[in-house]
Amino acid sequence: MIKPHSFLLYFLAFFFFFFVGVSYALVVEAAKEQMLAGGAIVFGYGIFAAFIGFLISLVVANKIKRKIIIKLNIVLAIFIAGFWAYYQIRYQQRQDTKNLEKENVETTEIKYQY
Repeated sequence: MIKPHSFLLYFLAFFFFFFVGVSYALVVEAAKEQMLAGGAIVFGYGIFAAFIGFLISLVVANKIKRKIIIKLNIVLAIFIAGFWAYYQIRYQQRQDTKNLEKENVETTEIKYQY
Protein backbone atom coordinates (compact mmCIF):
# COMPACT_ATOMS: atom_id res chain seq x y z
CA MET A 1 0.00 0.00 0.00
CA ILE A 2 1.36 3.40 -0.98
CA LYS A 3 1.28 5.93 1.82
CA PRO A 4 2.08 9.62 1.19
CA HIS A 5 5.11 9.65 3.51
CA SER A 6 6.47 6.48 1.89
CA PHE A 7 5.87 7.84 -1.61
CA LEU A 8 7.78 10.99 -0.64
CA LEU A 9 10.60 8.82 0.67
CA TYR A 10 10.86 7.03 -2.70
CA PHE A 11 10.96 10.35 -4.53
CA LEU A 12 13.52 11.96 -2.21
CA ALA A 13 15.72 8.86 -2.08
CA PHE A 14 15.78 8.72 -5.87
CA PHE A 15 17.02 12.30 -6.15
CA PHE A 16 19.40 12.06 -3.19
CA PHE A 17 21.10 8.98 -4.58
CA PHE A 18 21.19 10.59 -8.03
CA PHE A 19 23.24 13.44 -6.56
CA VAL A 20 25.40 10.94 -4.68
CA GLY A 21 26.10 9.06 -7.91
CA VAL A 22 26.95 12.24 -9.81
CA SER A 23 29.20 13.39 -6.97
CA TYR A 24 30.94 10.03 -6.90
CA ALA A 25 31.56 10.19 -10.64
CA LEU A 26 33.06 13.65 -10.26
CA VAL A 27 35.26 12.66 -7.31
CA VAL A 28 36.75 9.64 -9.08
CA GLU A 29 36.95 11.65 -12.32
CA ALA A 30 35.05 9.00 -14.27
CA ALA A 31 34.46 11.40 -17.15
CA LYS A 32 37.95 12.89 -17.29
CA GLU A 33 39.21 13.30 -20.87
CA GLN A 34 36.07 11.67 -22.31
CA MET A 35 35.01 14.79 -24.23
CA LEU A 36 31.39 14.52 -25.38
CA ALA A 37 30.78 11.19 -23.62
CA GLY A 38 31.73 12.69 -20.23
CA GLY A 39 28.28 14.08 -19.52
CA ALA A 40 26.63 10.77 -20.37
CA ILE A 41 29.04 8.90 -18.12
CA VAL A 42 28.34 11.18 -15.15
CA PHE A 43 24.59 11.00 -15.84
CA GLY A 44 24.83 7.19 -16.01
CA TYR A 45 26.48 7.07 -12.60
CA GLY A 46 23.67 9.25 -11.26
CA ILE A 47 20.89 7.11 -12.73
CA PHE A 48 22.49 3.88 -11.54
CA ALA A 49 22.85 5.24 -8.00
CA ALA A 50 19.28 6.62 -8.11
CA PHE A 51 17.92 3.19 -9.04
CA ILE A 52 19.85 1.58 -6.17
CA GLY A 53 18.55 4.28 -3.82
CA PHE A 54 15.00 3.70 -4.99
CA LEU A 55 15.30 -0.02 -4.27
CA ILE A 56 16.75 0.70 -0.82
CA SER A 57 13.90 3.11 -0.10
CA LEU A 58 11.32 0.45 -1.01
CA VAL A 59 12.81 -1.90 1.57
CA VAL A 60 13.30 0.79 4.21
CA ALA A 61 9.74 2.13 3.85
CA ASN A 62 8.32 -1.31 4.59
CA LYS A 63 10.60 -2.00 7.57
CA ILE A 64 10.59 1.20 9.63
CA LYS A 65 7.92 3.22 11.44
CA ARG A 66 6.07 6.22 10.09
CA LYS A 67 7.76 8.77 12.40
CA ILE A 68 11.22 7.64 11.34
CA ILE A 69 10.23 7.84 7.66
CA ILE A 70 9.05 11.43 8.14
CA LYS A 71 12.32 12.38 9.86
CA LEU A 72 14.26 10.64 7.10
CA ASN A 73 12.27 12.62 4.52
CA ILE A 74 13.29 15.87 6.20
CA VAL A 75 16.96 14.84 6.29
CA LEU A 76 16.91 13.78 2.63
CA ALA A 77 15.25 17.06 1.62
CA ILE A 78 17.94 19.05 3.44
CA PHE A 79 20.71 17.05 1.77
CA ILE A 80 19.11 17.48 -1.66
CA ALA A 81 18.90 21.24 -1.09
CA GLY A 82 22.58 21.21 -0.08
CA PHE A 83 23.60 19.27 -3.19
CA TRP A 84 21.58 21.61 -5.39
CA ALA A 85 23.10 24.71 -3.77
CA TYR A 86 26.64 23.30 -4.11
CA TYR A 87 26.22 22.49 -7.80
CA GLN A 88 24.49 25.82 -8.48
CA ILE A 89 27.39 27.75 -6.89
CA ARG A 90 29.92 25.62 -8.74
CA TYR A 91 28.13 26.24 -12.04
CA GLN A 92 28.03 29.99 -11.40
CA GLN A 93 31.76 30.05 -10.64
CA ARG A 94 32.52 28.25 -13.91
CA GLN A 95 30.34 30.70 -15.83
CA ASP A 96 32.10 33.67 -14.20
CA THR A 97 35.49 32.20 -15.10
CA LYS A 98 34.40 31.69 -18.72
CA ASN A 99 33.12 35.26 -18.93
CA LEU A 100 36.39 36.66 -17.54
CA GLU A 101 38.42 34.62 -20.03
CA LYS A 102 36.19 35.82 -22.86
CA GLU A 103 36.63 39.45 -21.80
CA ASN A 104 40.42 39.01 -21.57
CA VAL A 105 40.57 37.57 -25.08
CA GLU A 106 38.47 40.42 -26.47
CA THR A 107 40.60 43.13 -24.80
CA THR A 108 43.80 41.48 -26.01
CA GLU A 109 42.47 41.46 -29.58
CA ILE A 110 41.55 45.14 -29.35
CA LYS A 111 45.02 46.09 -28.05
CA TYR A 112 46.86 44.45 -30.92
CA GLN A 113 44.76 45.79 -33.77
CA TYR A 114 46.49 48.37 -35.99
